[in-house]
Amino acid sequence: MGRSVSALIVYGYGLGGDDHGWRVQEAGEHGELRTSWYDPCEDSFEEAALQELRATALPPLDDTATLDERRAHRRKTDEKLGVELTYHGHLEYPQTLLIAQGSEYRVGQGEAKIITPQMLLTVTDTWDRKLERALHMLGLTPMQQQPQWLLCTQYG
Repeated sequence: MGRSVSALIVYGYGLGGDDHGWRVQEAGEHGELRTSWYDPCEDSFEEAALQELRATALPPLDDTATLDERRAHRRKTDEKLGVELTYHGHLEYPQTLLIAQGSEYRVGQGEAKIITPQMLLTVTDTWDRKLERALHMLGLTPMQQQPQWLLCTQYG
């Protein structure tokens, strides 16, 4: 199976990762992330963070909910959150990005995409508020002072 390379332009925060150190104030002296909800031996950061965010965004469904109801609830919760987690760098050594929903522009190897200044001016106060709220819910303080447009590569 081949590996693919992509370029990303996203609006949000570069949070770092387990392999190269976290770029948040909650990182320990060896770069490890110190939170009550994430254990790198148990879960991926993305899974643990999404679980934490979703648990605080909307009340959970009861055990009698159908699969369709659970899917609809997850979509509604994710829309309310307004943020996504993705990665940059190598798939096996990911660096986490917390980004505003709808802010990702991606191209694969050999592709070209036109990016206009107007596309990058679409930043809204809502994006900033939702990113700030997600950081607060996760208890994370990025080294990056504010959300910004980030150009990244992705391999894997």
